[in-house]
Amino acid sequence: MSEPEIKLTFPFFFRNLIWILLFTAMGVLWALYSEGISARMLQGCVLAFFLSGIAVLDYRYGLIFDRWLAVMLLCVISFRLFFGEGEWLPALISAAGFSGLLLFLRSVSHGGMGGGDIKLAFVLGLWLSWPSVFVGAVVSFWIGGLAALFLLMKKNQTMKAQIPFGPFLALGAWIAFLYGNKAWAWLQGF
Repeated sequence: MSEPEIKLTFPFFFRNLIWILLFTAMGVLWALYSEGISARMLQGCVLAFFLSGIAVLDYRYGLIFDRWLAVMLLCVISFRLFFGEGEWLPALISAAGFSGLLLFLRSVSHGGMGGGDIKLAFVLGLWLSWPSVFVGAVVSFWIGGLAALFLLMKKNQTMKAQIPFGPFLALGAWIAFLYGNKAWAWLQGF
């Protein structure tokens, strides 16, 4: 007997809303502390909501919903048009590069990376652009790798276990949104 398909419906969303709002509130407070009140902080609030939803839903159900990503994509396009955020070509190259990297990892791991992660990487590439998307990718892989290593050492998981990568992508993207340019400048100092 196969498992029932999970769809992102309003009742399903509202069952998870408390966790999404809790993580969003933490992200908003962090953004206020880091950015102060600004247009960028408004973008940070919206991004915190979407990343919180991705982290909660992927952790609990192992899914990143296309509807969620579509609305997130519409928001980033609206922000880029309304606020005139940077150039489009570097953002598109960042999006294609990040999603291409995850697509490559999916092919060499024989499906170890989910399709939702690849689509999320594209949207995050548009949201963060270069060089923040690089910082977000590095932070995601570091934190995800450390979490996997911790689970393996505790013997809670085996090498064949599936660990959702969406929460790590969300955390890496959030850190990159707030500190990506500073981290890139620090890295260039070496």
